[in-house]
Amino acid sequence: MKHKYIVKTNGYLSYQRSIPTDLQDHPAFKGKKLHKASLGTEVKTDEEIFAARMQRHNEFEALIANLRKANQPLLKARELAKEAKYFLKAYGHDPGDRSAHPLLTDEQNRNIRGAIDLQIDHSGMLDEAREFYNKKDFGEIDVNEDVPSHVQVADEAWKLLNLPKSESKNQTVLLSDCWGIYAEKKELDVQDR
Repeated sequence: MKHKYIVKTNGYLSYQRSIPTDLQDHPAFKGKKLHKASLGTEVKTDEEIFAARMQRHNEFEALIANLRKANQPLLKARELAKEAKYFLKAYGHDPGDRSAHPLLTDEQNRNIRGAIDLQIDHSGMLDEAREFYNKKDFGEIDVNEDVPSHVQVADEAWKLLNLPKSESKNQTVLLSDCWGIYAEKKELDVQDR
């Protein structure tokens, strides 16, 4: 089955879209005319391909919408968090990437944070937000001026990057967490086992 925006190259599937001409000069795209994102090597069935395509499509559409919202009013908090997650995904990050991992040493956590910071600086992910706040600090922009929505999304993305992963993801429910309910519904007697 042929999926829209899916390109197969050397046996690998990728999501490919042309970048709107009004945004091609934006630093996020660095003058590229095409946006490409790998669908991964695990996708095999049409359902998996469709799910991976939809995820990449949502990330790309959110990035485009965010870049075009520069002059629109403030976003709602829930929508802002959703946009920030897609913004992070578009740059290859997940919420909590910069947070300390409990199983790693302090030095390892510092190295990971440093590598992520270097990657963020290189990609230009937060350049517009940094530029806005620098102008505000040096008086080039009025202190009372509202923060543009694309800068708000970048701020929220930075907060999500630093949020501990346990707070940013739903916790996995284990069978042992549900055993009492399961045993009760199945009328299992643990004593005679």
